[in-house]
Amino acid sequence: MSSSQFNKIKASIANKDRVRGLSESAFFLPRFSDIQVLAELLIVANLMGLFLTIVPITDLQQFSLSVLGQTLFFVNWVTISFAVLADSLRSQLARLPRRWAVLTAVGLFDLTVAACTLGAALVLSSIHVMSWNTTIFLQALGHHLILGTLIAWLMMHYLYVREQLVLQHQSELMARVQVLQLRMRPHFLFNAMNTLLDLVETGSPKAPKVIEDMASLFRASLNANGEVSLLDEIRLCQRYLDIEKIRLGDRLQVDWRIPDDDTLYDCMIPAMTLQPLLENAVFHGVESCAVPSMISILVECSHDEVQIIVTNAFQKSVTGRRGNKIALGNIAERLRMYYGPQSRLITHQSEGVYTVYLSYPFDMDA
Repeated sequence: MSSSQFNKIKASIANKDRVRGLSESAFFLPRFSDIQVLAELLIVANLMGLFLTIVPITDLQQFSLSVLGQTLFFVNWVTISFAVLADSLRSQLARLPRRWAVLTAVGLFDLTVAACTLGAALVLSSIHVMSWNTTIFLQALGHHLILGTLIAWLMMHYLYVREQLVLQHQSELMARVQVLQLRMRPHFLFNAMNTLLDLVETGSPKAPKVIEDMASLFRASLNANGEVSLLDEIRLCQRYLDIEKIRLGDRLQVDWRIPDDDTLYDCMIPAMTLQPLLENAVFHGVESCAVPSMISILVECSHDEVQIIVTNAFQKSVTGRRGNKIALGNIAERLRMYYGPQSRLITHQSEGVYTVYLSYPFDMDA
């Protein structure tokens, strides 16, 4: 084991509560770097700016587009500045007790309002739109801070309610994931036991080695919950293919094209995602061919996405074999639960080759 992997394992043990994806604890402040979240925030801020401009008006003739423009400019300036500041401090805020995190967020919003008010006053005085007046500035600052504090508390209340809904939704999804996980395992275990039974009945000398591999394989699969590192998932698949290699001999050829262990360790994947794809490739591809058949596995990990491509040869004349029909739908649904609609699972067959393309977003820097 390399020293870098050893350090990663020590860090993981020291921080047992660190989880990723679906199991990640919700935090009331969303990631404002998400374009959709930022757009929603700006829409609400602009509606609030329009409201603040219209409320004091008692006569339609008092409405001024220039005043509205100035108000919306200031509101957007404050909103974007706060979003950048909150996003940069999000990890630190998440470590605080919830009450202190809320108070700190309100304080950051007021600080942003004060800084933008001062900045606006300095800009206007420097371009001679208005002369500097300390009394007027303090009055404007006090007015903005009062409104800012009220708006911040309303926003924190909304985000708190949103957080509770997210936690409830995550709990429901996790329960569904566990059900799907249980549906996957019996099929895999049944096929593996059949492999061992065939070898024992024929008195094959390879049976003890298969038993040893199966013990490790069952232990890993039965203990796998939630997400695992891509490195662990691939090692699980290699154990499975070792068992099938003993049974099928030279008919099973495997070509792994994968990144280094450190990269695979940093990537996560729902447990028992890749193994059923390889099991289908063996069942529908290798077993249906009398000649040696290749299964190719390509894994690519970029900074924001994981892509996996599995290909195998197949014969149309024997594709009527019925296998695990829920496997692909099961995997696709679990990917959607963990990574949302950006995850993909696509199948394609042509010229005697069957391909499964799987991809999902994953931030290796998270």
